[in-house]
Amino acid sequence: MPRFSAQIFSQDGDVIASNVDMLINFSRQGVLQNWDGNFDLSPTPQFNPNSVNRTATYKVKLNDGRTGEIRLRNYTISTRTGKWNIQFNGDGALE
Repeated sequence: MPRFSAQIFSQDGDVIASNVDMLINFSRQGVLQNWDGNFDLSPTPQFNPNSVNRTATYKVKLNDGRTGEIRLRNYTISTRTGKWNIQFNGDGALE
């Protein structure tokens, strides 16, 4: 999976996290490009996975300038690092 540095924004446009190391898997079904992936995030007051609405979207801006929206699919906390590993699905195009 390609690795990107990214910023993650709330629906209101507030920065949730910067310089996030994000792994993205790109696949194609016919003419549609799908994308999903994961990233690790330290616990922060701006992001509490225990209160996440899984139907909410978050904006992602990659270091190459592309932007898109993600929906969180699953998350687990690492007992080794103490960080959340967050899995997501891309919602629409990543442009």
